[in-house]
Amino acid sequence: MVELLTMRRVPWSILDDLESMQGRMNCLLSKQPWSVHLKQGAVEYPAMNIWSSAEGLVVDVEIPGAKQEELEVSMLGDILKVRGKLDECELTKGGTYLMRERLGGQFTRSIRLPFRVDGERIKAQYRNGILRITVPRVPEEKPRRVAIEA
Repeated sequence: MVELLTMRRVPWSILDDLESMQGRMNCLLSKQPWSVHLKQGAVEYPAMNIWSSAEGLVVDVEIPGAKQEELEVSMLGDILKVRGKLDECELTKGGTYLMRERLGGQFTRSIRLPFRVDGERIKAQYRNGILRITVPRVPEEKPRRVAIEA
């Protein structure tokens, strides 16, 4: 099982919504979009899909608009880290936001891997706004079929 370091589920409470609203208001007033207050149970940016197979793990990170040269994938122990930067959308002079959901600035996401991996064979490809990271298992971690003797 993959442990997402940035997510935890807790029962819903009206206080969660109030704190989230307060965090968003603080964000709007401070003009620092990445300072959004994240309550436990909130999903952090960027969104990820993660799945595993006998061969390893595949991580898809959704980062539309990111430049490949501003993305970084690293491994330290059993932690896979994705860092990057998105350019902020420029507001035209005299314009006013009616809605602002696309954020800009720096981001970091980390996941703890559920098995040992071959760090030398990790591959990352960035295409159409999706960063796909392929993380192969070390041979000792791959499932093996055991012959049953009669």
